[in-house]
Amino acid sequence: MVGNAWRSIRNRSLLQKFGLTALVAIALIGIVIGQLLRTSVERQVLDGAIGEAEVVSRLGLQNAIGPSELKNGLTSQRVRSLELALRSDFARIDVVDVVLWNLDRTVVFATDTTDIGTSSTVSTEVRRAEAGEALAIVVDLTADTDADPLLRRHGRVVQVYQPVRFGSSASAETSGVLRTSIPYGPIAETIAAETRRLYLALALACLALYALLFRLVADASSELQRRADENEQQARHDALTGLPNRTLFAEELDGILQRHGTHPLAIALIDLDRFKDVNDTLGHHTGDLLLIEVGRRLQETLRAHDLVARLGGDEFALVLTGMVDAEAALVVAGRVVEVIEEPFEIEGLQLDVGASIGVAMAPEHGTDLATLLQRADIAMYLAKRTGVGAALYDPTHDHHSPQQLALVGDLRRRMDEELVVHYQPKLDLRADRVCGVEALVRWDHPELGLLPPADFVPLAERSGMMNRLTSIVLEQSLAQLGRWLADGRDLHLAVNVSARGLHDAALTDVIESGLARNGVPAERLVLEVTETTIAADPDGARDVLGRLRSQGVRFSIDDFGTGYSSLAVLRSLPVNEIKIDREFVGDLSHPEGSAIVEYSIRLGHMLGLTVVAEGVEDPEDQPRLLGLGCDLGQGFWFAPPMPADELTAWLDARPDTDRSVPAPPAVPHPTTGSAGGVLDADETAIR
Repeated sequence: MVGNAWRSIRNRSLLQKFGLTALVAIALIGIVIGQLLRTSVERQVLDGAIGEAEVVSRLGLQNAIGPSELKNGLTSQRVRSLELALRSDFARIDVVDVVLWNLDRTVVFATDTTDIGTSSTVSTEVRRAEAGEALAIVVDLTADTDADPLLRRHGRVVQVYQPVRFGSSASAETSGVLRTSIPYGPIAETIAAETRRLYLALALACLALYALLFRLVADASSELQRRADENEQQARHDALTGLPNRTLFAEELDGILQRHGTHPLAIALIDLDRFKDVNDTLGHHTGDLLLIEVGRRLQETLRAHDLVARLGGDEFALVLTGMVDAEAALVVAGRVVEVIEEPFEIEGLQLDVGASIGVAMAPEHGTDLATLLQRADIAMYLAKRTGVGAALYDPTHDHHSPQQLALVGDLRRRMDEELVVHYQPKLDLRADRVCGVEALVRWDHPELGLLPPADFVPLAERSGMMNRLTSIVLEQSLAQLGRWLADGRDLHLAVNVSARGLHDAALTDVIESGLARNGVPAERLVLEVTETTIAADPDGARDVLGRLRSQGVRFSIDDFGTGYSSLAVLRSLPVNEIKIDREFVGDLSHPEGSAIVEYSIRLGHMLGLTVVAEGVEDPEDQPRLLGLGCDLGQGFWFAPPMPADELTAWLDARPDTDRSVPAPPAVPHPTTGSAGGVLDADETAIR
């Protein structure tokens, strides 16, 4: 029962807890104080009885008898006269009984005259009075059969014991003990009346105190509750827009997921485009006003039961309920993009921003908060990269999926045994003869089959395995080139190298040892790098390429035209050739594409470089490239990438191929050349 009461109190509000606790505490304090006051009243009333008995002693006895009479006893006549003298005093002060002992403890005088001359057992009170102490006790004589019937009739009486002294000095010796019995009824009434009065005053004071404390605590509780509400509002809502923040969004989404069960709903993450430009140009104040307006538009655009939150910065989140499928969610997301792209008027300025939205569907893409937010985030970055506005989560773009993690583990453990190299021939367009091959890596996965580089090279790059992968490709392809050269085939070998690989001293050792071990002249090896990373670190690239170039290794800028190379950078790098990207070669039938290819060929030749066209897939491309002056070609029109033995058979089957085909002419390097390019970390380094 006590436990239930305590739990009931604990579950109440702070004010209710205080009200109950304070009420009990003040009530207990009142009871204690009341008891103390009652005891004090009783003590005061009994002290009054002692005073009345003192009057009897002084006026009735000490003036009526002398010390010798008290000591030796009274005659009958003296007893009678004393009785008459006291009777009037008894009536005045309502005394019902008097007993007088001398120091021999003999009754000298008593209202009940039969007790005169007797020596009764002396009580503790008599001894204390003999010692000079005056005291009063309450005695109930109702059941005392030995007591005087007169006294028994009064029931409870106050018996006062006091020393009898002769003389006015308080230090006079005690000559006897006087016991005066006073009815307790009037005294009890006096005590009750005084106690009621005190209790009433005490109760009013306690109530006033309780009311005052309750009011103070109520006001304090209201203030605390107001501040708690404000703190909770601030803790769970965005201070700028007033929208739910990340904490409240997570709580609300958890509840929505539980309520919807298997019914589909969409989670969308919104990232504003060009918002940083607004902040940098117009300041954070304008940026804040813009965020407020974005939040307002989102609330006005969506339904009342959809959830809109600001997660931080320029990132917002939506929960769209009632979506029948992902297409419906993308339609809503597209409408949100359109709404945000409408100009905002901020302090007289018209501001244009865009939005990239990633959408994940529950339960299709996940059933818990963390998974759905992660996948909506992946979709949002996909939308930002592709510029589509709104994108749905696609597992193939999720580099953090369990399948991708498992693939990384497989690659790390089985790379040495399962990576294979295919080779695609490069042709001299003028002679229509094979002059070299490009090494292209594949993964012969035992469960997934032959995987293209796009499926695993980015994983190797992100997980720090790119140098090891490049080393494997170099070792396999240099060994194969050595066999081809030993067989009399005049070929050169092109291998793609990543930016990280070019800055790895160990990779340089792999190249040098591989060339020496397989008897391959350094000029037979062409390292292909993209122009994108050349612009990122041209000085670093120049140093690394320069060291390898001094040994005779040749360099090619891959995917030329898609990066950020400048003429100054190209002129200062020790490169031997450029490869025009397949994007431009595939557009040769259009005047614009043809003009870009022609310009690239002329630029390469002006810099003294061999020009290679990759992605030759149309039968008309070869004569067009020849007409533009291109040197080498590579693409599916000639041959796809194939294993070494298949390529060997293909070479043998070509009618124009023999073992005395001269290598493509070496192009003199410009006197001002120095360093080559490197790949960006997220480029496909080995294709």
